[in-house]
Amino acid sequence: MAIEKIPVAIYKFVMSMLAKKSGKTGITTIPKAGGLNVELTAKQVQKTLESMGVDVSKIKDAKEVEKFLNINEAW
Repeated sequence: MAIEKIPVAIYKFVMSMLAKKSGKTGITTIPKAGGLNVELTAKQVQKTLESMGVDVSKIKDAKEVEKFLNINEAW
């Protein structure tokens, strides 16, 4: 299965998640959208969603990503 281009909604979700996480440690530095950590995390989120049977090309909002991941955690 080839990984296609990662949707913007997944990037937005990852960026907000990393910003919240770093905000708890004191000094907040927002990572670059093209940074390795962001890229790898976004790919992992995409793989998780695809393994759930979600068509990631139809996700338009970071809240949708969060909703699907919450459903995955509930299993």
